[in-house]
Amino acid sequence: MKEIFSTNTTDKLIDLLESASRLSALHVCFHDRMNIIKLPQNLRTHAHPSCQKIKRTYDGTCLQFDWFQTHGDLANMPQGRIHECPFGFTEIAVPVFVNGMFEGVVFAGPCLRKIGNIPNEPELKVVPDPQWLNDRLSMMQAFSEKISSLLEGRWETESGGRRAAILSFINKNSGRIFQIEDLAGHLCLSASRTGHLVKEIFGIPFPKLVQSYKMRKAARMLISDDLPIGEIARRLGYEDQNYFTRIFTAYYGESPRICRKKGGLKA
Repeated sequence: MKEIFSTNTTDKLIDLLESASRLSALHVCFHDRMNIIKLPQNLRTHAHPSCQKIKRTYDGTCLQFDWFQTHGDLANMPQGRIHECPFGFTEIAVPVFVNGMFEGVVFAGPCLRKIGNIPNEPELKVVPDPQWLNDRLSMMQAFSEKISSLLEGRWETESGGRRAAILSFINKNSGRIFQIEDLAGHLCLSASRTGHLVKEIFGIPFPKLVQSYKMRKAARMLISDDLPIGEIARRLGYEDQNYFTRIFTAYYGESPRICRKKGGLKA
Protein backbone atom coordinates (compact mmCIF):
# COMPACT_ATOMS: atom_id res chain seq x y z
CA MET A 1 0.00 0.00 0.00
CA LYS A 2 1.30 3.45 -0.94
CA GLU A 3 1.45 6.22 1.63
CA ILE A 4 -0.97 9.11 1.20
CA PHE A 5 2.17 11.26 1.20
CA SER A 6 4.41 9.68 -1.47
CA THR A 7 8.16 9.04 -1.18
CA ASN A 8 8.71 11.83 -3.70
CA THR A 9 6.75 14.21 -1.48
CA THR A 10 8.79 13.19 1.58
CA ASP A 11 12.06 13.76 -0.30
CA LYS A 12 10.92 17.24 -1.34
CA LEU A 13 9.92 18.02 2.24
CA ILE A 14 13.37 16.97 3.44
CA ASP A 15 14.96 19.26 0.83
CA LEU A 16 12.73 22.13 1.96
CA LEU A 17 13.63 21.74 5.63
CA GLU A 18 17.34 21.44 4.90
CA SER A 19 17.18 24.55 2.69
CA ALA A 20 15.35 26.43 5.45
CA SER A 21 18.10 25.50 7.92
CA ARG A 22 20.86 26.67 5.58
CA LEU A 23 19.17 29.95 4.69
CA SER A 24 18.13 30.86 8.23
CA ALA A 25 21.31 29.66 9.98
CA LEU A 26 19.00 27.93 12.48
CA HIS A 27 18.00 24.32 13.02
CA VAL A 28 14.62 23.82 11.34
CA CYS A 29 12.35 20.86 12.07
CA PHE A 30 8.75 19.92 11.32
CA HIS A 31 6.46 18.53 14.01
CA ASP A 32 4.13 16.24 12.06
CA ARG A 33 1.16 16.04 14.41
CA MET A 34 0.23 12.51 13.28
CA ASN A 35 3.76 11.20 12.65
CA ILE A 36 2.73 9.85 9.23
CA ILE A 37 5.51 11.48 7.18
CA LYS A 38 8.74 9.49 7.33
CA LEU A 39 11.23 12.24 8.20
CA PRO A 40 14.67 11.64 9.72
CA GLN A 41 14.82 12.13 13.49
CA ASN A 42 16.82 15.36 13.21
CA LEU A 43 14.14 16.94 10.99
CA ARG A 44 11.11 16.00 13.10
CA THR A 45 12.38 16.87 16.59
CA HIS A 46 14.42 19.60 18.28
CA ALA A 47 17.81 18.05 17.51
CA HIS A 48 20.05 21.05 18.22
CA PRO A 49 22.81 20.09 20.73
CA SER A 50 21.60 22.67 23.26
CA CYS A 51 18.07 21.25 23.12
CA GLN A 52 19.38 17.71 23.43
CA LYS A 53 21.22 18.64 26.64
CA ILE A 54 18.02 20.04 28.13
CA LYS A 55 15.84 17.12 27.03
CA ARG A 56 18.07 14.57 28.75
CA THR A 57 16.74 15.93 32.05
CA TYR A 58 13.61 17.92 31.23
CA ASP A 59 12.05 16.14 28.25
CA GLY A 60 8.59 16.28 29.85
CA THR A 61 8.79 20.07 30.18
CA CYS A 62 9.79 20.36 26.52
CA LEU A 63 6.86 18.16 25.46
CA GLN A 64 4.40 20.18 27.52
CA PHE A 65 5.59 23.48 26.05
CA ASP A 66 6.04 22.39 22.43
CA TRP A 67 3.18 19.97 21.85
CA PHE A 68 0.49 21.20 24.19
CA GLN A 69 1.02 24.91 24.83
CA THR A 70 2.62 25.95 21.52
CA HIS A 71 0.55 23.69 19.27
CA GLY A 72 -2.59 24.78 21.10
CA ASP A 73 -1.76 28.45 20.65
CA LEU A 74 -0.76 28.12 16.99
CA ALA A 75 -4.05 26.50 16.00
CA ASN A 76 -5.41 30.07 16.11
CA MET A 77 -2.23 31.89 15.02
CA PRO A 78 -1.71 31.16 11.29
CA GLN A 79 1.16 33.67 11.06
CA GLY A 80 3.10 31.94 13.84
CA ARG A 81 5.20 33.68 16.46
CA ILE A 82 8.60 34.26 18.05
CA HIS A 83 8.79 33.05 21.64
CA GLU A 84 11.10 31.88 24.40
CA CYS A 85 10.95 28.33 25.70
CA PRO A 86 10.93 27.61 29.46
CA PHE A 87 14.73 27.39 29.37
CA GLY A 88 15.30 30.86 27.91
CA PHE A 89 16.01 29.82 24.32
CA THR A 90 14.35 31.84 21.55
CA GLU A 91 12.68 30.06 18.64
CA ILE A 92 10.27 30.67 15.78
CA ALA A 93 7.15 28.54 15.39
CA VAL A 94 4.77 28.64 12.40
CA PRO A 95 1.80 26.29 11.83
CA VAL A 96 1.21 24.31 8.64
CA PHE A 97 -2.35 23.73 7.45
CA VAL A 98 -3.21 21.07 4.86
CA ASN A 99 -6.67 21.19 3.29
CA GLY A 100 -7.79 23.30 6.23
CA MET A 101 -6.46 20.85 8.83
CA PHE A 102 -3.74 21.72 11.34
CA GLU A 103 -1.06 19.31 10.08
CA GLY A 104 2.04 20.42 11.96
CA VAL A 105 4.46 23.11 13.08
CA VAL A 106 7.71 24.40 11.61
CA PHE A 107 10.19 25.26 14.37
CA ALA A 108 13.36 27.29 13.75
CA GLY A 109 15.90 27.60 16.55
CA PRO A 110 17.04 27.73 19.20
CA CYS A 111 18.97 30.98 19.39
CA LEU A 112 19.73 33.52 22.11
CA ARG A 113 18.07 36.92 22.17
CA LYS A 114 20.24 37.89 25.15
CA ILE A 115 22.90 36.14 27.17
CA GLY A 116 21.61 37.11 30.62
CA ASN A 117 21.39 34.25 33.08
CA ILE A 118 21.70 31.47 30.48
CA PRO A 119 25.01 29.59 30.67
CA ASN A 120 27.29 30.13 27.71
CA GLU A 121 26.20 27.89 24.84
CA PRO A 122 28.81 28.12 22.06
CA GLU A 123 26.56 26.18 19.63
CA LEU A 124 23.80 28.80 19.84
CA LYS A 125 23.39 31.69 17.44
CA VAL A 126 23.15 35.05 19.26
CA VAL A 127 20.49 37.28 17.70
CA PRO A 128 22.21 40.44 16.39
CA ASP A 129 19.07 42.62 16.34
CA PRO A 130 15.24 42.33 16.38
CA GLN A 131 14.98 42.61 12.59
CA TRP A 132 17.11 39.47 12.20
CA LEU A 133 14.41 37.49 14.02
CA ASN A 134 11.54 39.14 12.15
CA ASP A 135 13.22 38.32 8.84
CA ARG A 136 13.41 34.67 9.83
CA LEU A 137 9.80 34.64 10.96
CA SER A 138 8.85 35.85 7.46
CA MET A 139 11.11 33.18 5.99
CA MET A 140 9.45 30.41 8.02
CA GLN A 141 6.00 31.69 7.03
CA ALA A 142 7.02 31.30 3.38
CA PHE A 143 8.41 27.82 4.04
CA SER A 144 5.20 26.89 5.85
CA GLU A 145 3.19 27.81 2.76
CA LYS A 146 5.60 25.80 0.59
CA ILE A 147 5.11 22.76 2.83
CA SER A 148 1.35 23.22 2.72
CA SER A 149 1.35 23.36 -1.09
CA LEU A 150 3.60 20.31 -1.22
CA LEU A 151 1.45 18.18 1.09
CA GLU A 152 -1.72 19.26 -0.75
CA GLY A 153 -0.16 18.16 -4.04
CA ARG A 154 -0.14 21.65 -5.58
CA TRP A 155 3.54 21.24 -6.51
CA GLU A 156 3.07 18.03 -8.41
CA THR A 157 2.52 17.09 -12.04
CA GLU A 158 -0.87 16.09 -13.45
CA SER A 159 -1.07 12.93 -11.30
CA GLY A 160 -0.09 15.01 -8.28
CA GLY A 161 -2.81 17.51 -9.15
CA ARG A 162 -5.27 14.64 -9.27
CA ARG A 163 -3.94 13.45 -5.91
CA ALA A 164 -4.59 16.89 -4.43
CA ALA A 165 -8.07 17.09 -5.96
CA ILE A 166 -9.02 13.65 -4.61
CA LEU A 167 -7.72 14.34 -1.09
CA SER A 168 -9.36 17.77 -1.04
CA PHE A 169 -12.71 16.25 -2.04
CA ILE A 170 -12.45 13.56 0.64
CA ASN A 171 -11.51 16.15 3.27
CA LYS A 172 -14.41 18.47 2.39
CA ASN A 173 -16.89 15.58 2.47
CA SER A 174 -15.42 13.59 5.37
CA GLY A 175 -18.42 14.38 7.57
CA ARG A 176 -20.85 12.44 5.40
CA ILE A 177 -21.18 9.15 3.54
CA PHE A 178 -20.38 9.46 -0.17
CA GLN A 179 -19.71 7.12 -3.07
CA ILE A 180 -17.14 6.96 -5.84
CA GLU A 181 -19.79 8.37 -8.20
CA ASP A 182 -19.68 11.62 -6.19
CA LEU A 183 -15.91 11.88 -6.62
CA ALA A 184 -16.23 10.95 -10.29
CA GLY A 185 -18.65 13.83 -10.83
CA HIS A 186 -16.22 16.19 -9.11
CA LEU A 187 -13.37 15.04 -11.38
CA CYS A 188 -15.59 14.96 -14.50
CA LEU A 189 -14.69 11.29 -15.05
CA SER A 190 -16.62 8.05 -15.17
CA ALA A 191 -16.90 6.04 -11.95
CA SER A 192 -14.87 3.24 -13.53
CA ARG A 193 -12.05 5.57 -14.61
CA THR A 194 -12.07 7.26 -11.18
CA GLY A 195 -11.69 3.89 -9.45
CA HIS A 196 -8.71 3.01 -11.64
CA LEU A 197 -7.19 6.47 -11.04
CA VAL A 198 -7.46 6.15 -7.24
CA LYS A 199 -5.84 2.70 -7.35
CA GLU A 200 -3.09 3.97 -9.67
CA ILE A 201 -2.21 7.00 -7.52
CA PHE A 202 -2.69 5.63 -3.99
CA GLY A 203 -2.29 1.88 -4.47
CA ILE A 204 -5.55 1.06 -2.67
CA PRO A 205 -9.25 0.96 -3.66
CA PHE A 206 -11.45 4.00 -3.12
CA PRO A 207 -13.26 2.70 0.03
CA LYS A 208 -9.90 1.93 1.70
CA LEU A 209 -8.58 5.38 0.82
CA VAL A 210 -11.61 7.09 2.35
CA GLN A 211 -11.36 4.97 5.49
CA SER A 212 -7.60 5.62 5.79
CA TYR A 213 -8.12 9.38 5.42
CA LYS A 214 -10.90 9.44 8.00
CA MET A 215 -8.88 7.38 10.48
CA ARG A 216 -5.89 9.71 10.16
CA LYS A 217 -8.16 12.71 10.61
CA ALA A 218 -9.76 11.03 13.64
CA ALA A 219 -6.35 10.47 15.21
CA ARG A 220 -5.44 14.14 14.67
CA MET A 221 -8.69 15.22 16.30
CA LEU A 222 -8.17 12.89 19.26
CA ILE A 223 -4.77 14.45 19.93
CA SER A 224 -5.60 18.10 19.26
CA ASP A 225 -9.25 18.45 20.35
CA ASP A 226 -11.15 17.86 23.59
CA LEU A 227 -14.25 16.67 21.74
CA PRO A 228 -15.92 13.50 23.06
CA ILE A 229 -15.10 10.43 20.99
CA GLY A 230 -18.74 10.11 19.94
CA GLU A 231 -18.71 13.66 18.56
CA ILE A 232 -15.49 12.98 16.60
CA ALA A 233 -17.15 9.88 15.16
CA ARG A 234 -20.20 11.89 14.09
CA ARG A 235 -18.08 14.60 12.49
CA LEU A 236 -16.47 11.92 10.36
CA GLY A 237 -19.76 10.42 9.23
CA TYR A 238 -19.98 7.58 11.78
CA GLU A 239 -23.30 7.74 13.63
CA ASP A 240 -22.50 4.61 15.65
CA GLN A 241 -19.62 5.28 18.08
CA ASN A 242 -19.08 1.57 18.69
CA TYR A 243 -18.68 0.93 14.96
CA PHE A 244 -16.25 3.86 14.70
CA THR A 245 -14.25 2.44 17.63
CA ARG A 246 -14.03 -0.99 15.96
CA ILE A 247 -12.83 0.53 12.67
CA PHE A 248 -10.30 2.76 14.45
CA THR A 249 -8.97 -0.10 16.58
CA ALA A 250 -8.59 -2.36 13.54
CA TYR A 251 -6.70 0.40 11.70
CA TYR A 252 -4.31 1.47 14.48
CA GLY A 253 -4.23 -1.58 16.75
CA GLU A 254 -5.45 0.48 19.70
CA SER A 255 -8.71 2.15 20.71
CA PRO A 256 -9.43 5.88 20.28
CA ARG A 257 -9.29 6.29 24.06
CA ILE A 258 -5.79 4.78 24.28
CA CYS A 259 -4.62 6.81 21.26
CA ARG A 260 -5.76 10.02 22.96
CA LYS A 261 -4.07 9.04 26.22
CA LYS A 262 -0.74 8.04 24.66
CA GLY A 263 -0.37 10.84 22.15
CA GLY A 264 2.97 9.43 20.94
CA LEU A 265 4.65 12.83 21.04
CA LYS A 266 8.31 13.85 20.86
CA ALA A 267 9.67 17.37 21.30
